[in-house]
Amino acid sequence: MNRGKLRAALHAVCAALLSLAATFSLFLPLPRTVSGGAERYACAWENGTRTEEPLSALLPYLAGVSEEGDALVLRGGISAAVPSEALKRAHAALVSGDAAALYALDAEEMAPLFRVAFTMEARGTVLYDGTFYGWAGTRFRPVMSGACERFVWVSGNLPAGTFASLGAKEAHICTAARLNAASFLGSAVERVTAEAPYAAEGDVVCLDTAGGRRVVAALPVSDLFVCDADFADAGALCACRSLVRADVPFVGSARSGKGTMFDDLFAHWFLQNGDYDVPQTLRAVRVRGGVLAAHAFYRCRMIEEIDACGVAPEQIEAEAFVDCTSLRTLHTPRADVTLRGTFTARALPCGCTLYERAE
Repeated sequence: MNRGKLRAALHAVCAALLSLAATFSLFLPLPRTVSGGAERYACAWENGTRTEEPLSALLPYLAGVSEEGDALVLRGGISAAVPSEALKRAHAALVSGDAAALYALDAEEMAPLFRVAFTMEARGTVLYDGTFYGWAGTRFRPVMSGACERFVWVSGNLPAGTFASLGAKEAHICTAARLNAASFLGSAVERVTAEAPYAAEGDVVCLDTAGGRRVVAALPVSDLFVCDADFADAGALCACRSLVRADVPFVGSARSGKGTMFDDLFAHWFLQNGDYDVPQTLRAVRVRGGVLAAHAFYRCRMIEEIDACGVAPEQIEAEAFVDCTSLRTLHTPRADVTLRGTFTARALPCGCTLYERAE
């Protein structure tokens, strides 16, 4: 290779190394706090060997934090756990959404390797208590933007549309958060956890009250199972704009069907701004209990399948399903319902009747 080509190649290699170093430095505190000195770290390798190594030998291979809360190193295709009680506590607080512990966390108390490992884990998490807090190398500090992978809603009200702008895939709802039916509308949240009195059941968040369990909000999914509950907030499923299948414990605002404020419509689950906005994508509904009053499926002409096997026959009115003009099959314990169109009927082993639209 001639001298010019050699010089160009060396420049390219140096530039690449500088770029790599600059990128990695984004995850590190200031140089004076990462020196590590002569400190050595005990490593338990997956092949059974144990070593004690300096920071310089581990930092380039650091992969973050394991599920157990150890620093995770991947080198030569083999992983090692590097334990730290301080890192375990910080990891546990982050996973559980323990806001008090996260606010109090100071990574200056950690050895350099563990500080960098926790930074790699925490950098995608944002806390909110009226102000957004993001990880700043050693502590959670106020930040201008709430964009994140994981959102911890500590307390207070969240402005409408906030979840949609965050881009968060995970959410943790703390005790003092003020969750409402529309909180997840337009969001990208795929997994939610919660603290009492809230309870996360699959893709649904409920609120446990003295009077019973209330369904408050659901994630924007296409196939939804709603856990057993006693009440449903208006619009509790409004975030499910592409819903295809819904399995609900009852229709309307309450399982009992009693009370002066009782809304007997299935569309109650989708009430927004005074309008019953049932998603046009909805095709199948299963109702496991409660009451089915006349016109219970008002504004539900798009539904093609209904399974009401779990509803007591005396709780179903004959005209409960008349608004489902696209209905193709109906499984119901009542044998004399009114339907629009021509249907065949046959008895099922469970004692119900299966109505099928005649072609």
